[in-house]
Amino acid sequence: MSQTTTRRQYLDILRVLSMLAVVYLHTAAPSLRQFDHMALWHVSNALTALCTIAVPVFFMISGALLLSSSKTADPRDLLRRRLPRILVPFVVWSLIAVCAAVWEASPETAKGMLRGIAGSPVITPYWFIYALIPIYLLSPLLKKLVDASSPSLLGYALALWFIFSSVVKTVRELLPAAYAPLLNGNASFNLTMVGGFLGYFLLGYALSTLRRPVSRKALWVIALADLAVIIAGTWKRSVGAQEYSEQFKSYLSVYVVVLSAAVFLLAREYLDGKPPRGRLLPLLSGASFCVYLAHPRIITLLHTYVLDQHFTAVWQQGVFYVLTLVLALLVAFVLASIKPLCWLMTGQPFQGASNLQAVCRKRSPRA
Repeated sequence: MSQTTTRRQYLDILRVLSMLAVVYLHTAAPSLRQFDHMALWHVSNALTALCTIAVPVFFMISGALLLSSSKTADPRDLLRRRLPRILVPFVVWSLIAVCAAVWEASPETAKGMLRGIAGSPVITPYWFIYALIPIYLLSPLLKKLVDASSPSLLGYALALWFIFSSVVKTVRELLPAAYAPLLNGNASFNLTMVGGFLGYFLLGYALSTLRRPVSRKALWVIALADLAVIIAGTWKRSVGAQEYSEQFKSYLSVYVVVLSAAVFLLAREYLDGKPPRGRLLPLLSGASFCVYLAHPRIITLLHTYVLDQHFTAVWQQGVFYVLTLVLALLVAFVLASIKPLCWLMTGQPFQGASNLQAVCRKRSPRA
């Protein structure tokens, strides 16, 4: 979620699309856990299948930006600038959630949330920060490693990640229960250094620096076929058991890795090298982190005081989603326009002019 001096439009667009997708994932979650309204369930299943790329793409964007910046090699820049920009807003919004719990639940619940904050997010979607911070801490070392590595060596590291963090896991889940133990690894066989979400971080850098052009037609075929597998697989697993299954939508499943990489490359193939025009896209991109932090509270407030989130029709879910997104963006832009709150709650440097005025202009000046 950092930025380089020269903006790459495709990364801004990917960040905005991921922001929209994250909000939808949490809006649609209740509809996927009940099977009373199947039209709504199928629409939610199809859209969330596509939206599962949101978190992987966020990690990939961070890798593409941080590992291509010379400043990343300096731990002082990380500790003084980059890390506080995600850590401070995260702590502030977490404390807001703890304070809200005093009224919404009980003081004891709030105290429990606060005591456990080091090991457990106060709001479930905040787990992302717990995965991102260690990668940020490792980023100076990773920068030195990728700078000293050849493309083939980086490809080897990614192959290790893909096989042992994704392929083995996915195949094990598809095997009959009696044969699944065949792929259970020994606890001492630990590839954490290239495992988990760190692999997406490295993958984002590798794909952003890929020199060979990739066939757009092939990418579309791969993405659409993979998306169809996720949708159909989730339907079969969930409806058959009458219990929602996220097996095909797991962030480290083969299906999501392939879909995320294909979407990332499609954005790069269509938009790389094209200069950003206007101010709206950079503004939305800059607001994405605040929207991510604010939207769970907005969903809770809307659900409690305005609209029931137990939808029976697609249009109801759509209204709830749009309302959540608009309010989250409004909160982000207002906070970014107030100097004492801008950096504390958005992680963005204060720009001086009101972001609300910039968004409302009929014609934005070229960047």
